[in-house]
Amino acid sequence: MKRVVVVGAGPAGTVVAARLAAGGIREVIVIDEKPPWEKPCGGGLTYKAYRSFPLLEHSAPHKAIRQALLSTDGGHVALLRLDRPIRIYSRAVLNRLLLEKAIESGAEFIQARVTAVEACPSGWRVRTARLSLDADYCVIATGARNSLRDFGARFRPCDLMYALGYYLEREQQQIDIRFLAGVRGYIWVFPRVDHVAVGICGKGLAAPELRQILHGFLREKGWSWKEGRFYAHPIPALEVDGWRRNRYGGRLWVTVGDAAGLVDPITGEGIYYALRSGQLAAEALLDETVDRESKTTRYEQLLEQAFLPELEFASRIASRVFLGSLLGAPVPQRMIQLIRYSQRFRQIVRDLFAGMQPYSSLKARLLRSLSRTIQEALVSVLFHRVSLEEEQA
Repeated sequence: MKRVVVVGAGPAGTVVAARLAAGGIREVIVIDEKPPWEKPCGGGLTYKAYRSFPLLEHSAPHKAIRQALLSTDGGHVALLRLDRPIRIYSRAVLNRLLLEKAIESGAEFIQARVTAVEACPSGWRVRTARLSLDADYCVIATGARNSLRDFGARFRPCDLMYALGYYLEREQQQIDIRFLAGVRGYIWVFPRVDHVAVGICGKGLAAPELRQILHGFLREKGWSWKEGRFYAHPIPALEVDGWRRNRYGGRLWVTVGDAAGLVDPITGEGIYYALRSGQLAAEALLDETVDRESKTTRYEQLLEQAFLPELEFASRIASRVFLGSLLGAPVPQRMIQLIRYSQRFRQIVRDLFAGMQPYSSLKARLLRSLSRTIQEALVSVLFHRVSLEEEQA
């Protein structure tokens, strides 16, 4: 292949561009209508993400967060100390870092809006308002708001959740996560270098309802949203059957990151999957043992080997995580209580925050730990009550 055009300059698009350029593709052109921009999300990189991409750990200003305050709207609270920090970036900073890496590797960046991608004898003709480029292969990295209807995931309303919130000039040293009764989603506060991103994501609720819930949370904290900058954005959260009907590519094109629906349907975390899918797309396109017509199939095989079964499994359990019950109480409430009283359970949740505990093996680990977890919780509760009685005496 002589020329590959990447449509989109977010993490997925810039990673695939950098690797293709470094791997010997003669021309790699990244096209995006926006320069690196701020995206409405937490911006957190798990240990799994920055361990897999060491460039991100020390290359740009960010906050390393070692505490998470988990709560429910019923008043249950637990402070979790993280053994592997979450590194939180401004997305504008992160995107700029990755785009600069792609350019250093030999890719070219064109700031323009792609208006059409059309078949042509060489492969594809990519059109903007001012130019037309022929490409041997296209990579679609537009994010969830993909205007190229013939490419990328076919999202149904049930395959999306919506995130909205505010950037506030506040200082905080911990992550806040608030679980909400009857809502498949949560509120977050993610501290960044010079502001906090506070938001809510949820499935099945309209934006005005989500905004009203978020305003109630901000009033509880004594924060005014009127001083902040509002944001809103769709986040892929595929249902179980959505994975089976999804499109990851076609003839001479592949799609990566959010445009392919590659987002954790429980947490909404997509940065790792954007980076990893970009890496896998480049691996497929550079594989000289696979002919050009078969590279999409190779990419799909790599996705299947890397993480697709895990994301599909997450879709199967997402409703139970947010809306299910455990021992007569909502799952989030029981989870917070066990975090408070069981060291063994705290470690499981730390591993989930780090991205190192697969959902598919979580049940088995919980069952193996169940007896000791309950023992630890009962002992902790007993000694807590004894201490209270002694203080009162």
